[in-house]
Amino acid sequence: MVADPKSLPTTGQMETCNTGELAKSTKSHLAPLTEPRSKQPLERIHSDLSGKFSTPSLRGFSYNITFIDDYSKYAHLYFLKKKSDAAAATQRYIAYVENQLYKTVKRF
Repeated sequence: MVADPKSLPTTGQMETCNTGELAKSTKSHLAPLTEPRSKQPLERIHSDLSGKFSTPSLRGFSYNITFIDDYSKYAHLYFLKKKSDAAAATQRYIAYVENQLYKTVKRF
């Protein structure tokens, strides 16, 4: 049911909505990062576990886990059959990158 516009309370001031203008704007309202968050490789690693996918892959993988180095933005992707395989994939990734770069992971 739609109310009669004349019966709605008013404040006496005309209010405008700028949602449409903001939705069409192209300029970002966020300030750009002036310096990187990490100063060296393996200082900060981001990870994301995705799945369970509705259709498993041909080899039966239903999940994947990604690891991204914050400094270099270098990414690794592991495919998993079970969600519980994520811990082993994380240990495998950390051992691999620490051996390759001769550094240790500071933050995960």
